[in-house]
Amino acid sequence: MGELTGIIIAVVALGLYFGRNFLNNKLYNDLMSVIGKDEEKFNKLINSFAVKMSFQPFNRDYMTLNHYIMMENDEKVEKWFNDLDAHKLNQKQTLNLYQKVFMYYVKKNNAAKAKDVYGRICKYVDEKGLPEAIKESCEKDILVYLDKNPKVLKTLDKMLEEASDDAKALLYLEKTYVLKYNRRMDEALKTMQKVVEYTSNPNQKKVMQDLLDSNLEAL
Repeated sequence: MGELTGIIIAVVALGLYFGRNFLNNKLYNDLMSVIGKDEEKFNKLINSFAVKMSFQPFNRDYMTLNHYIMMENDEKVEKWFNDLDAHKLNQKQTLNLYQKVFMYYVKKNNAAKAKDVYGRICKYVDEKGLPEAIKESCEKDILVYLDKNPKVLKTLDKMLEEASDDAKALLYLEKTYVLKYNRRMDEALKTMQKVVEYTSNPNQKKVMQDLLDSNLEAL
């Protein structure tokens, strides 16, 4: 009898485990189908009892932040960023939050907001004794995408010395961007050839080649 009871308990436990995983996967897929697309459906789902029971508060809030980033709603992005930053997050969560919002403002070409988040990153890295490379990477992005400052070219060259082939493609593209902006077109075109060379994905390689053939018109 005891053995049978143990088997029944094990079967029920497995059923609950796989049932919960199935539900979590379904809820996640449902959220992914509307995130950044349909605000009414996303808000209704993210605030549902099922999602609140299945996902940790940080994960729900982080999804909401991502939703507004995809919607490019600056006001809501700032609100959710500050709300999340006020919570007690672990180190990984904090860095993910800062880097996510930092890159959002960089891509939006919002120098003031990007540099504000960069300041928070620097302060956090210093307080926690984290690698300086975290700050250096953000500084590089500011110099490339916001300031287009040619002094970043030396940094990019140094990074290229130790980068993988896939990383080299991006670094050369950033170098091309800065060179073009500073009207050094001959150098920019030669560097773009390196981008094509190191891009491994066939579809992306074609896009890079088309960009090169158009004399970087769309860059």
